[in-house]
Formats: sequence, structure tokens, C-alpha cells
Amino acid sequence: MQDDYVALRDVRGVGLFSSVHNMWQSWGGNVSAIFLSNFFINIYTSKFLFIGIAFHSIITVLLMISTFRIFWILFQEYTGSTIAVPAPVWIFLSFLSFGSLHAPGFISILNFTLASTTHLWPTLIFIHAIFLARQKSAVISLFISLLGFISGNLNVAESIFCLVITLLMIFFLDNSLLYILNPRKTNLIVLFFAQLIGLLTIVLAPGFGVRSSIVVEPITLYGLAYSFFEALFFNVGDIFLHPGWFLALLSGLVFGKLPALHDALFEYLKLNSVVLIVCLLTTSAGDAFAYPSWYHTMSFYVFVFPVFFSIGFLVRCHVPLKVGKLATILRSIVLTLCILLLVRDLSMLSIRAQHWDRDYITNSLKVENNQLDLVGYNVNYWPLGLGVDDVEKWDWIKTAYVDWVTLTEN
Repeated sequence: MQDDYVALRDVRGVGLFSSVHNMWQSWGGNVSAIFLSNFFINIYTSKFLFIGIAFHSIITVLLMISTFRIFWILFQEYTGSTIAVPAPVWIFLSFLSFGSLHAPGFISILNFTLASTTHLWPTLIFIHAIFLARQKSAVISLFISLLGFISGNLNVAESIFCLVITLLMIFFLDNSLLYILNPRKTNLIVLFFAQLIGLLTIVLAPGFGVRSSIVVEPITLYGLAYSFFEALFFNVGDIFLHPGWFLALLSGLVFGKLPALHDALFEYLKLNSVVLIVCLLTTSAGDAFAYPSWYHTMSFYVFVFPVFFSIGFLVRCHVPLKVGKLATILRSIVLTLCILLLVRDLSMLSIRAQHWDRDYITNSLKVENNQLDLVGYNVNYWPLGLGVDDVEKWDWIKTAYVDWVTLTEN
């Protein structure tokens, strides 16, 4: 969907490496994102059916599972393992929290290859780098530098987010918020400079200036500030339009035992809240220079579950819930919400796939006969009517799609 059609066209037309080089010259220097996305698409275009795209989805899910497990490990360490929350429960609920009222999380994560690579992978990779930074090893430091470059080179907004957090950790390493993370300062410095090189690779590429002159209209300081606060308003509202925050809050109220280390739990909440706020600000700043979009918000949903889960536990500390009727009702609500989210997202994945196959056959015939009134399945949800747009709405998507279909049929 969307940007993926451009990658399909370019990879089919000129091959993997030439397509990456062309993007470097005409679009930007985030070669890591373009190479990774085009690599998986290249497997698909090389007569291996959808194995390449499937690999991308599988790796994305594995990265998410590993990331949520890191959050769970840190949660257990912060609270002294006094809260009995099984890792599979934490991971499952965290994954479900990506489901949105207007764009299913599974579709944005699993179907939209380039968007997932540029807007979700940087944060997932960055969290792994921070977790590894507690290790003392030359090999680990080298690996951290690789992860740093990739996370810094996938997209500008996410790169700046990673840089800011790393810099804060370097300067506030002795702060109580970081005592459990216990990262080595040398590893953080290595990570920072690797991220900086990744970011500079983006902005110094010939294509970055070309893209800016085409996409970014001349803006005033007032216009930029207005766009930033507008995007910030949309992004904050987007969090509360996701059932994830409510699911996390209810889960914190009813799962596990009562925390014994109230202060430690509050520190865990503060740490994740700071990171979520920085992510919101950098994402909104990126939107101000470009445009707000639902798939730009993937990264900060990584932090929504641990933040609201911790809030739920803290509320439970002050308003203890006895095991009784209220707790049973809340658990039933959580279970029902989980089932509804899972069924809705999996159903939309299936429906999207069926419609895409049907539309591809129709569109192939239309392109062959020089008819450009293409059809495409748009996923739109109440109450905002937002979702996943396809070839019917955007001309640039249609152009790339037509070029790809033409190359494929020939």
C-alpha cells in the first residue's frame, strides 16, 4: 500500500541497489530504511510470491515481542519482581494496544512495509541498543554502534528522538530514573555518535534537498509553530482514540499482585512518561515539516502500554480493589476488549487481503486497456473516517501503482 507501490515499481524496474541509489539521489539519505524495505520487496519480485513481505512482517513481530519483553524485564527489575505479571500476558496486551479506532495496528505494522520500517523499527532497535548498553564487551559496543546507525538512519523524526533520549541518559546517568537500566557511559557515547552519523547521512544526501524543495512549501515561523501544535494536538488525541491506553489502565488495575515498591513503580512510570513525551514532541515536529499521518505515530505506541499499565497499578495502590465483584467485572471488560480488538484486527487483515487481490485483477485489466479509473480498498473507521488510503484517493499512489502493474504485466 501507498509508499510500497513506489518501492515495487523501482525494484521491479531497476533492481535493488539501483533503486536505493536513485532514492539517495532524489529523495533522502535514509538508505537503511530504503534498503531494508526494498530488500524484502525484492524477494517478492524475484518470483518468491509474498515470502519477502511475510519475512518483513515476521521480523517486525519478533522485534516487537522482544521489545515488549525488555519492558517487562525492566518492570520486574524496578519493582523487585513483587508483581506477578507473566511475560506472555504483558507481551500479548502490549501488542494489542497497537489497535486503533481508525487504523488497525496489525495492518499498519504488518502490511505497510516502508511505514513500519521507517516509523516503528527505529524505536524497537533503539530500545534493544539501550538494553545492551549495560553489557561490558567490545563486541557488544560494536553491535551497539551498528544498531545506533540504523536507528539514526531510518527516519529523521525518530532519529532525533533517539538522539535526545541518548543525550539525556549521558548527562543524567546518575539520576534515580536510570539506576535499573545501568547503561555503561562509553556504550551510550558510542550509540550517540552512531545515531548522529545515521542522521547526518540522511540530511546530507543529495536527495534530501531535492525532496525538501518539492515537498516542503515555504513556511514562516508562525506557520511552523501552528503546524507543530496542530500535529501535537492530533497526536495526543490519537493516543486516546486508541483502546490501548484504556486496555493498559484496566490491566494495571486488575492483573497481578499489589506492588510492594510504590516508589520504584513511580520511577518506572516517570521514566517511560519522559520517553513518551519526547517521542510525541519529535513526531509532532516531523509532522509540522511534512504532514500528520496515522502511520507516523507508531513509535510512541511502544510506550503507551507501560505508561498506562503503571498508572493503573498506582491507582490500585491508593484505591485497593478487593477480589470481588468489581475486580471480576474489570477482568471481564479487559478480556472482552482483547477479544474484540483481536477479532477486529485479524478480520480487517483478511478483508484487506481479499479486496487487494480482487482489485489487482480488475486494475490489471484497466491498465492494459489504458483505463485509469482504478479501484482500491480504503479502510475507514468511525468516528473520524480515517484509515488506510489506496489508489483511489492519491494520484502519486496511483501513478506508482500503474507503473508497477505495467512492469509486472510486461
